[in-house]
Amino acid sequence: MPYFPAAPGGSILLPNTIDNAILTDMPDGTVKGRALGAGVGDPQDLTLAQLRALLGNPVFTQCQLGFVSSSIIRLIRYGGCQLTIDNVPQIIPAAGVDLAATGLTANVVYYIYAYMNAGVMTLLPSSTVPVADARNGVQVMTGDVTRTLVGMAVPDTGPVWAVTQQKYWVISYYNRIPKHLRLDISGLSTASTSLVQLSGFAYFLHWGGPVTPQYLGGTTQTVAAAAWHASGVRVNGNGGFEFSTYAQPTGGTVNASGGASFVAVTGANNLAFFAQVSTGTGSWTGIVTMPLEV
Repeated sequence: MPYFPAAPGGSILLPNTIDNAILTDMPDGTVKGRALGAGVGDPQDLTLAQLRALLGNPVFTQCQLGFVSSSIIRLIRYGGCQLTIDNVPQIIPAAGVDLAATGLTANVVYYIYAYMNAGVMTLLPSSTVPVADARNGVQVMTGDVTRTLVGMAVPDTGPVWAVTQQKYWVISYYNRIPKHLRLDISGLSTASTSLVQLSGFAYFLHWGGPVTPQYLGGTTQTVAAAAWHASGVRVNGNGGFEFSTYAQPTGGTVNASGGASFVAVTGANNLAFFAQVSTGTGSWTGIVTMPLEV
């Protein structure tokens, strides 16, 4: 028959009668269980690390890096308050973590890493590329798993941080939000019969992958009848450019619009408007926009 041990005072401990008061005291910050790999045995007071191992070592990326001002970029909480650093969830300060551009080199791509400095979450800009942590898949600094990747930024001349519709020089790695890069092409004209760049550059950071700029506007051209013009964009000076090619009567005006697809590189990219004509002079007005996630 089952054996029911005696409780203090001589009474019998029956099933479903043991309450928390009878259980042994536990250290602060622990739970009862059995550590992964410990085999069958008595319950243990599990540490947080042992509990995380039982749960499959979940990764936390509840953060977003963003532009605050020309002086500051900031890592903030997003959808929670934890970030995994060196395979351990750490609490992101409620006020965020700031990084100044002071002492950095203008127009250099910096990967932004978060790390714990004597218990304080700190941001580190570095040109060292990230790699996946073999323990959990989190992107970390190559050669130093204690640095977790949170974003990328390029200081502008000053050095200062810069984010405008023509220059997105700060991008988060996690929880990016949609924005639009804009290139104004109003008042541009050319009589060149070969492809030439008419606009300045718009700049953006990217983690690598497809981008799809769109040309919205119109074009006016003074040419001989049945002549043609072409216009479009290039990303990093590469790839196809064509948005539109039109034949039109002398002095005619054609509304032009369209889009193209390119592959952005990881790091700094640029966008510019190109055009040419077969004869006469072509002029363009409008904007080029391109959706981004920063």
